Amino acid sequence: MGGGATPTTGQIGQAFDFDGINDKVTLSHATAFDLTDFTYSVWIKKRTGSSWRTVMDINNDGQSLVFSGDTLYIYGRCGAHAVTSVASGSGWHHLAWRVSGSNYYVYKDGAQVATGSGCSASVNGSAFNVGHWMNSQWLNASLDDLRVYSRALSVEEIQQLYNMGR
Repeated sequence: MGGGATPTTGQIGQAFDFDGINDKVTLSHATAFDLTDFTYSVWIKKRTGSSWRTVMDINNDGQSLVFSGDTLYIYGRCGAHAVTSVASGSGWHHLAWRVSGSNYYVYKDGAQVATGSGCSASVNGSAFNVGHWMNSQWLNASLDDLRVYSRALSVEEIQQLYNMGR
C-alpha cells in the first residue's frame, strides 16, 4: 500500500485527508479488483478543486468516481456520466455506486440520484487507487469509511451505510 494521506477525524471514525497535491493510497493486486458486479461506498468531505479530481479508481479498467468542479462523474465500463453534484465546503456526504449486470445506480446521502444501463462486463484491474488517477487528478478532500464490495448491494444496505454516519 502506497500512501501520503494523513489521518483526520471523519464522519464515522478516523478518516484520511488528501491534500490535493500528492496524497494517495494505492492497493496493488493482480486480480482482487476484477469485479463484475460491485458497490463503492464512501463518506466524503470535499474542499476546493475545479479540475478533474479522482475519489477512487480501479487502475487499467477506469472504474472511477471523479469530480470536475462540484460535479461527480462515474467513468469506465458504464461510460462517462455526470451523476450528481457535491458542493465544495458543504460538509460530509455519503456516495455509493453500484453495478449489477449491465445496470448502474448512484446514491447520494441515501437517495438514488442516477441510474443507467450499458455497462460492459469487461474488467481488468491491477490496483485500487484512492485520491488519484495514475499519479494525477489529486483529490482535495477527506474520505471516511471507504468500502468496496464484490457484489451489488441492495438499496436497503446502501441506506444502512448512510444511516451509520447520520
